[in-house]
Amino acid sequence: MLEAAIVRFDGLCEPNPGGVACAGYVIDRPGRPSVTGYAVLSSGPDMTGNIAEYGALIMALEMARGLGVEILTVKGDSLLVVNQMRGRFAVNSLKLLPYYRKAVELAAVFNGVVFEWVPREENTEADALSRKAFEDLVGPEDVDDAERLERARLILDCGLVSPVSADIYRVKQYIVDLAGQICECKDHEYRKCRCKHIIAAELFRTEAAHFTIFRQADNLMDGGEN
Repeated sequence: MLEAAIVRFDGLCEPNPGGVACAGYVIDRPGRPSVTGYAVLSSGPDMTGNIAEYGALIMALEMARGLGVEILTVKGDSLLVVNQMRGRFAVNSLKLLPYYRKAVELAAVFNGVVFEWVPREENTEADALSRKAFEDLVGPEDVDDAERLERARLILDCGLVSPVSADIYRVKQYIVDLAGQICECKDHEYRKCRCKHIIAAELFRTEAAHFTIFRQADNLMDGGEN
């Protein structure tokens, strides 16, 4: 009987892009303990979340090969990576190409590989492992408020903040709840503090309020001159 396994992988880059790329994976085989792994892959201006996802996939495939696994079901929450490995998405990024080729090379070693996309909520163990790699590197106290404010200002200046409702904002791809001081990003989930997305939403709300006041004052002045 062929040795089968389910692989789950996850990668993160903080900040993304240009930060620390980390990876985590879980390999489950029937009747055996799970095999897990996590690592800091690299850091620097060329690192991205997609590179981290590929790094996690490559680590998992290499480990599965070493365990003698022959049939794999590979699950990840990166639509890009999963669909590129399925052949449904083209690989247009020259930065990603070597990672993609390495992953394809490793996948070809197995007798059968199926790639499945899963929502993040179903990939929590691999996600936690990639975050643990980041946590072990930076430590829980490594928070620079001045740098966070600078990055939040950059997000705002790039027009990446938009209101959804009174207290809810979309900042980049994340939803921010200012009333609850909650953000969907991994940085907030890990540190439980005001991430740059929350700060950017607060800056947006403050500046919007100032603009409204100035506009009302202008209207009053215009009305007084008529």
